Amino acid sequence: MAQTKLTLANLATLVKSYIDNSNILISSDDYAADREAYSNLIVKIGKQIMLDSNFTDRLGELDGEELPYGTTIEEYFINLLLAKDWDGTGVDALAPDDPIFENPYYSTELGRKTYKTTLRDNVYEKALLGSNEASAIASQVIKKWLDSRTITKYGYKRQLLGNVADLVVADKTANSTRTTVHPHVLPTDVLTAESFIKLVKKRITELRDFQTDSNNMGGVIAKADSLILYVKGSDLIPELDVEALAGAFNQSRVEIPIEVKALENFGTMEEDTGVFAILMDTRTARLHPHRLATESQRNGEGEFTNYFAHETYTAFVSKFTNVNVFTTTGA
Repeated sequence: MAQTKLTLANLATLVKSYIDNSNILISSDDYAADREAYSNLIVKIGKQIMLDSNFTDRLGELDGEELPYGTTIEEYFINLLLAKDWDGTGVDALAPDDPIFENPYYSTELGRKTYKTTLRDNVYEKALLGSNEASAIASQVIKKWLDSRTITKYGYKRQLLGNVADLVVADKTANSTRTTVHPHVLPTDVLTAESFIKLVKKRITELRDFQTDSNNMGGVIAKADSLILYVKGSDLIPELDVEALAGAFNQSRVEIPIEVKALENFGTMEEDTGVFAILMDTRTARLHPHRLATESQRNGEGEFTNYFAHETYTAFVSKFTNVNVFTTTGA
């Protein structure tokens, strides 16, 4: 048979007909076993593969220490004291002068959750190609069990941040003198991005360096131990980077001088859905575990093993640490 000269036109026709979408991504309902034409034997699967993602909890700073014996957190606060006029008579020298405590606040446990998965011995093997594939599917079952816990915990933390914002907004509504809520349009261009950065830098200076009594929900004199800025959505950081920072002559003077984390969301907001950023003392919120336990249970007759993970958390929010939120509401 004579050879055919390859041209770009006939090559395009060949590859289009060869790489056929009807042979790709066939669902399990539509897939039919094929037989080799001469031997009539089943054409076997040559490779089994699972492509997966690696999931991480990007809010490690919100991890609190384990509470092995109790689950309720009690937060108290001792106020500073005001100087008195000197009394040379010493008449009250032996009288007690107790410190002034704020009313304590409590965070209680969120309840216990269980993650359960089953690894079957004599089921998967019948459909697998060999020991490598059997090991791989077993690893994936356990990985998904662990990933489910990681993703859920990460979701807990994002919701915890949303709850912080909700509490701050509600407290600001009840106490008009608080300087904890700041209306601002969502940064979308050079002007609004630079305006937001300027506002954040002003707030950082006040919360971190100055002694104020209006930047926390308790109305007490405080300074931030350290600060972090959480922003909602993937659109905000590119706007800040490109619109504000890329055009700056001295970028170090424009950048926000603390760690900034972009998150998918702040969970489900109730008080103010316009909140798009939270600037807070890193001590403000914590997710504390209580007796995290993993167990396995073998079923000999059924030839499978059940794996359990039991988790209880207490979500803590401080009333006496500095926090600010930024919202499009009222901007």
